[in-house]
Amino acid sequence: ETKFKWGPEQQSAFEQIKLDLLSEPVLQLFDATRPTELHTDASCNGLAGMLLQRDESGELRLVHCYSKKTSETERRYHSSKLELMAIVWALDRMRSWLIGVHVVIITDCQALVYMNSLKSTNSQITRWFDLIQEFDVEVRHRAGTAMSHVDALSRAPTEDSSDTLDDLITERLEVCVAVTEEEYVKGMQYSDPELREIIESLEQATASKITTQNYKLINGLLYRLVQSATGPRKLWMVPKRMRKSLVVKFHDLSGHFAVERTVSRMMERYYFPRMRRYVKAHINMCPECAVYKKLRGRQAGMLHPITPGNRPFETVNIDHLGPFPVSSKGNAYILVLVDNLTKFVKLYPSKTIQSRVVVGQLKTFALTYGLPKRIITDRGTAFQSECFNQYCETNGIEHHAVSVRHPRANGQVERVNSTLLGAITTQMGDEATWDKNLSELELNLNTAPNQTTGVSPFFAVYGYDALKTDGLLDTLTNTTPVYQQPATTQQKLREDIAEKQATWKLRHDQHRKHMSLELGDIVYLRRPPVSTGSSTKLQPKFRGPMVVTAVNAGDTYKL
Repeated sequence: ETKFKWGPEQQSAFEQIKLDLLSEPVLQLFDATRPTELHTDASCNGLAGMLLQRDESGELRLVHCYSKKTSETERRYHSSKLELMAIVWALDRMRSWLIGVHVVIITDCQALVYMNSLKSTNSQITRWFDLIQEFDVEVRHRAGTAMSHVDALSRAPTEDSSDTLDDLITERLEVCVAVTEEEYVKGMQYSDPELREIIESLEQATASKITTQNYKLINGLLYRLVQSATGPRKLWMVPKRMRKSLVVKFHDLSGHFAVERTVSRMMERYYFPRMRRYVKAHINMCPECAVYKKLRGRQAGMLHPITPGNRPFETVNIDHLGPFPVSSKGNAYILVLVDNLTKFVKLYPSKTIQSRVVVGQLKTFALTYGLPKRIITDRGTAFQSECFNQYCETNGIEHHAVSVRHPRANGQVERVNSTLLGAITTQMGDEATWDKNLSELELNLNTAPNQTTGVSPFFAVYGYDALKTDGLLDTLTNTTPVYQQPATTQQKLREDIAEKQATWKLRHDQHRKHMSLELGDIVYLRRPPVSTGSSTKLQPKFRGPMVVTAVNAGDTYKL
């Protein structure tokens, strides 16, 4: 029999053991809140992995490590496949720690950084990818010379190779823990700090009656007691982590109804504070509702009238009208120019809408009326070309292109187009001669009193009314021309137009709401119906989502 002996030598050894246990390398306890890294490596001998986490100082600390011998079959795998196998093996071994945690995987295989974009028809690789998709992983490459710590484990594995990776994965997938819905709900309620406080107060009767009088525990579940039109009701209290899925069930999966109907259906069985506000925020962010539903209520965007010029032809609106049937002169279009101040109209018949033709017509216009300071157009190809932009830049002309699908922004010329089209249609007689009387139509437009200004454009420009031959009654209706200084007339026009624009803006903005977007905001763009030969009722109403990349004046944005 050996006698127990404890002397200085044994005490010294015991102290040394304690010191060694407290010295590096020491395994750290896993903390799901800390940055997590998984270092893996593979060789023909085995697979290895190290789970590490960063401490308060940012240093990596070892949590767990492992290694496994490769089988005869696995040793014949391609090196990239072995490296992928090492990752899958590590994730499977450490599943209880890594599921639900963002993990940075460090490997010396560059190809695996792009594995999310790889496509494989191999059933084994597909199963491995399916397993990886269960985790929140980010794969990073590191040179093999910096991976010696895990490389050593892969070259000296400790575990047996009798069980293949696929066998262990299949075995794990066959294990299932069943949790009843009631148990799950209880757990979710108790994990909510606010609901847990109420539950504990009801169980221990520690809170005042005022605090808990509207709540009741039934079989461990917390209910809210409310009065409805049909009598008292018990509504299940929804914890914060389940509110999103509940709203998805009652809105996204139940017809995408509006706020009131969705809330009414939910409040038949469920309750949580500020439910209506929560549901409204969810519906406002619903992509399907944004794309397919019409906007109701007041539309966004205020009226921004264009200030008239200080002189005639300072600001000119231009547009093409057509195409018409090709006339005997070869014309198919009309370039329409309208002065923003006097409403004076110039018409130029044209064979094409090419930019060089438009520039030539503007040069002809400038020979009589001078260069405009600003030109307003739509976004037609003739006005967006390099030739047109170069002409404007060379002559110091500001070119303002209105936003797409908003012809009202160029309303000066659009209104003239409408009047001109009606006149041409009713007077042309023969399609081949529709451009025969354009000069006469132009004169009629310019000598008729304008509804906005109250005087004819001709009078506004020249200070007197044009004399015309009207027929048999010329001698009876002829009056002495009245001359007025054009500057006086034009000043009054500016004042009258500004006053009417203010009235129009006030009337328009009463039925609109202010919109203010910022760079980076997510928006949807209105989509006009597309003719497909069938009904357009089920077509999307908007396109998107899109990102605001520029904020311009007048409630206009670039997407």
